[in-house]
Amino acid sequence: MDYYGKTNLPSEKEDTAMMVISMFVREATIYDLFSLEVLGISDPVEMKSKKENEYLTKLYFEETVRINEDGRYEVSLPWKGDHLPLPSNKEIAIKLLETLTRKLYNGNLFIAYDVFKKWASLGIIENDPFESSCHHEHYLPHRPVVKQHGTTKVRSVFDASARQVGSPSLSQCLESGPNLLELIPSLLRFREHKYGIVAVIEKAFLQISVQPEERNFLKFFWWNGEENVDPKIMWYARVVFGVKSSPLLLEAVLEYHLKKCLKNSTYSKRTIDILLRSFYMDDLIASLDNESEILPFIEESSYLG
Repeated sequence: MDYYGKTNLPSEKEDTAMMVISMFVREATIYDLFSLEVLGISDPVEMKSKKENEYLTKLYFEETVRINEDGRYEVSLPWKGDHLPLPSNKEIAIKLLETLTRKLYNGNLFIAYDVFKKWASLGIIENDPFESSCHHEHYLPHRPVVKQHGTTKVRSVFDASARQVGSPSLSQCLESGPNLLELIPSLLRFREHKYGIVAVIEKAFLQISVQPEERNFLKFFWWNGEENVDPKIMWYARVVFGVKSSPLLLEAVLEYHLKKCLKNSTYSKRTIDILLRSFYMDDLIASLDNESEILPFIEESSYLG
């Protein structure tokens, strides 16, 4: 066969495609794989039982919430009535502290991680005044989360899901409130009117105090002095971000406070009504019809806090 060179036939086209997968990861059981509840769909009987439980949890909150001597709302932890005995986790917390400390030193992050003196000065955490074990206590392990960008390079995260084999974690013993996936309508209200408003409550969880008798379950270890030889016992005096019940407590305090403000004729009823249906945890997501309403709404909302 003779060779006559290149032909003028068009070459085949090649298309390049990229598939991007976004995943939301959460703690789940095998049961969850077959449960419609994760989509906000529940059996009517189960939904009724769930609503009753939410009502009782809310009732317990209203009976126990108070304002302390510092003028802060102070709450009790919403325990499940049928939870298994909660272990102390003391030995696990000590071992994890030693592992954590080695990692911090190896990564030159120890000084950046040690924010506990500052927290103590702000009343967020306290030294355990008893410094001894008691029958009803629980220790939370903590670990660093490193952010390369931002004002805070390293922050500590407390793990309320840590547990011993055969025993529950702290989060498993507490009520969690409504499924946040069922609150999607509150997000859609952002598009209800012409002008959207987004805001966040600064350090919202840390604004709420935990009643002293409940702080035994929010203990943790940190080092006493620079030599890191003698770990000291501390506890959280405020609501801990990362504990399963914390969003529930924040939502309950916000609703309780705003409904108290409704009884005061000084405040704008319309502003309060908007706020009551526009919070998603510590985020405010609302919308207004007119641009002239925005500044008064912001000023009134700030005054309510």
